[in-house]
Amino acid sequence: MGIQSTKEKLASTGQTFRFGPEVILQLATAATLMVMAAVAIFVVKGAVNSVLLVNLESGLILMAAVNSVAIAAGAVVIALPVGLVSALYITELAPSQSAKTFWTAIKMLSAVPSVVIGFIGLVWLGYTGSSQVTSPLRTSVAASLLLALMVYPPLTSFLIEHLRRIPASLRASSYALGASRWQTIAYTVYPAARSIIAAAGFFGLSRAMGDTAIVLMLWQAAVRSSLVGSQGSRLFTIPTAIIMGAERGWHHSGSFLMALLIVILSLGFSALGRRFMQSHWRGQE
Repeated sequence: MGIQSTKEKLASTGQTFRFGPEVILQLATAATLMVMAAVAIFVVKGAVNSVLLVNLESGLILMAAVNSVAIAAGAVVIALPVGLVSALYITELAPSQSAKTFWTAIKMLSAVPSVVIGFIGLVWLGYTGSSQVTSPLRTSVAASLLLALMVYPPLTSFLIEHLRRIPASLRASSYALGASRWQTIAYTVYPAARSIIAAAGFFGLSRAMGDTAIVLMLWQAAVRSSLVGSQGSRLFTIPTAIIMGAERGWHHSGSFLMALLIVILSLGFSALGRRFMQSHWRGQE
């Protein structure tokens, strides 16, 4: 009845159904969701088959997961304080022209591909064709530093955008009470932004976990052989384990499980970041 009455109303007003932009956007969204669902089902099905049908090397999977989290956490530990200091300087201390210049430089840095950052790491560590073998600890620290360089621009931009959304009335109240600029930053801006800072850290973890180029380049150079190299390297992370599995032909083994694991870890860190953001905006209300 509802559809018929709608058709009658359209006919009485002379309007006709048109295949417009809204319908195209709806179809495009539906198609995207279907593709994502198909990919998710493919990965989950492969992971279940891995658990049920294959004798998994749980020790290697656990080591790869621990190394991935450790290197990503090291990158965030380096990038988050530097990004916070940069964001506070741009939003609270720098003159308007200097703030625009620094923010433009940060945005330009975010356009540098991770492959270029990985190449810089290879040159820095001395992997330029010589037979030098760098210690595993130095290589893993270098991986965290290079990932921090990759995570720093988006993390800083995120902090700048949300620090600028802190109500100006909070700063004005602090200045009215006689607080200096540094006291306002320490006792007003920072407490209001703690949830945002935590959210930035978890988003940085998710971003670092999903990167592959930097760690793969350093790992391949570190083992000094083909991709089927030493599994004892601290750069033996989930991405490197998946690549090694693909080279060995593990099409229905632990590779699917590790792919699902890194997706779960990345989504988990992103969900924690969104949780902190929600708590921040609830506090602002």
